[in-house]
Amino acid sequence: MLQALAIAVMLSLQRSTAKNENIKEIRDMCMLSGLLRQPIPEQLIVSADDAEPEEADSAMQKLITKIVAINLTVIDKAITDVLTQKNPPAEPGKLKAEKSDVQSYFKALDDETIKTMISAAQTAAGTSRSGANGSGSGDVELSEAAKRKLQKPFAKLTAKALRNQKALNKLEATLRTKKLALRRKLMEVLFGTAAARELPDKMLQALEPLTNLPETTPFPWEGTNRDETCKEAQPQESKKAGHALATDMVCICAVNANSGGDDFCGEGSTGNSNVISANNDAATAKRIWGKIDTLCNKFPGFRTQKLTADKLEAAGKAVLSHLGANYIAVTNGPDNSALISKRRNFLGFHTTGQPATTCQAAASTATTAGKGVCIDYTAQVETPNGIPWLGKLHACATELDELKKAQLTANTLITAAETVKTTMEGLFHHAAFEGTEDSRKRTAGNDEAAATTAIDRQCKAENKTVEDCPSEYCVYDAKAKDGKKCKPKTGTENTATGTGERAKSDDGQANTTASNSFIIKASPLWLPVLFF
Repeated sequence: MLQALAIAVMLSLQRSTAKNENIKEIRDMCMLSGLLRQPIPEQLIVSADDAEPEEADSAMQKLITKIVAINLTVIDKAITDVLTQKNPPAEPGKLKAEKSDVQSYFKALDDETIKTMISAAQTAAGTSRSGANGSGSGDVELSEAAKRKLQKPFAKLTAKALRNQKALNKLEATLRTKKLALRRKLMEVLFGTAAARELPDKMLQALEPLTNLPETTPFPWEGTNRDETCKEAQPQESKKAGHALATDMVCICAVNANSGGDDFCGEGSTGNSNVISANNDAATAKRIWGKIDTLCNKFPGFRTQKLTADKLEAAGKAVLSHLGANYIAVTNGPDNSALISKRRNFLGFHTTGQPATTCQAAASTATTAGKGVCIDYTAQVETPNGIPWLGKLHACATELDELKKAQLTANTLITAAETVKTTMEGLFHHAAFEGTEDSRKRTAGNDEAAATTAIDRQCKAENKTVEDCPSEYCVYDAKAKDGKKCKPKTGTENTATGTGERAKSDDGQANTTASNSFIIKASPLWLPVLFF
C-alpha cells in the first residue's frame, strides 16, 4: 500500500514545462533535413599528369588533347595544317565534303571526332607556339620513315581514346539526368511530392546545399488545423503527417489551441505563436517551419554534412529511435487501457494517465493526461510501405549507391585513355631511339651476349670429361694444349644456339631478334599496340 502511494506521488510530481520537450527529436530531424539538402557528390578524378582532383570530363579532355598532340607528330603535314589552321571550318563535315588532298582521311571519321581533333590540335598548337610541347615528346624529332611507321598504330590508338571520350560523355549526360532526378526525390522526402515538382531544375543542379523553399512554393500542409494534419498519419497521399519530413517537424513543434504550450522544440515560440487552429492555415505552418529551420542551422554540422547512402539510412534510423520513447505519466498512474500498444508508434512528447493516450495538442497539452505534441504513425506503419517519406528515403539511398557504382565506370574510361597516352609516348620514344648509334650498340651487344651465353652454357672449358661435354654442340679434345678440352663445334661459335634454332630469352620464349627482347623487357606498356 505504501509502495503504491509512493509511486502515485512520484508520478503526480512529473509535470512538463512544454519547453524543449521535443528537442531530441527535432535535432535528429534537423540533421536529416540538412543531409537531404546536400548536393549529389561529384566523382573527382586524379589523373597521372595532374595532382589536383578534377571532374571526369575535364580530366578526359586534357588526356585527349595530349593524345591528339602526340598523333600530330606523325601524321602528314597536310592534315596537321588543316587541323591547326587559324580559322578552322565551323562545320567539321565540310572537311569530308570538300575536295582536297586530305578528304579521304577525314571521310573515315565522324563529325564529333573531327571536332574533337580540331579542338585538341588547336590547343596543342597553341601550347607549342607558347614554347611548351603538349605532345610529351620534348625536342625529339622523328625521321619521315619513323613517322610513317607509327601513323597506323597511332591512328588506331587515337581513335580508341576518342571512343573512350565519347563513351564518357554519354555516361556523364546520363549521370547528370539521374542526379537531377535523384535530387528532386530527396526534396520529395523533405517537402513532399507537390512542392518538389515545383522546384526549378537550376536550383536542384546547384553544387551547394539548398537553403529553403522558394517563397512561391507552397509548404506541405493540408490546410486544416494542427490536430487534423498531425494526430493520426494516414497512408493515402496527402499533405499531412508522414508524407514529408518538414510537415512532421512542424507537427511536433505546433499545438492546436491557445495555452497548448510554447517552444516544444526550442525554436523560440512564445505567446501561442505556434498555434495552428484555423483551416487553410498553411501560411502559419510555413512561418513555424521558418523558425524551425533557423534552429536547425544552429546545430553543429547541419550544413556541412556529406551526402552518402549510409549516412542517409543512419539519419533515418536516428529519427525512428525516438518512437514511443518520449512520454510522462500525469496525475494517477495509467490503467492497462491507457497503455495502448500503438503508443510505440508515436513520435514526440505525449502523456499517459487514465484516458487513452493520443497525439492531440489541445490546451494544457503538457499537463493533461492522454494528450501529446506527437504524431501517431500506426496506420502507416501497419501497411507494407510504412511511413511514406521514410520509404522514399530508403529508395534514395539505394539510388545513391547505384549512382556511385555508375560513376566508377568513368574511372575505367579515364584509365583506358591514360594507357593509350602512355603507349603512344613509349612507341614515340622507341621510334626516336631506333637507328641511333646507341641503339646499334645495344643491339650488337645483345647479339654478342646471347652467343656468349649459349657457348658458356653448352661448351664450358672447365668440363674435364667426355660426359661433361655435350656432343651435340661441342667436341672433346683430351690432348688440347691450352687445357680447354671442351670446345664448340665448327659453325656454332657465332650463333646463339646453333644452326636452325633461334635465340631464347630468359623466360624461354623464342625471339626473332635481340631487339625484340629489348622492346618487350624495357617497355611492357608498349605491348597493347600489338593487339590492334
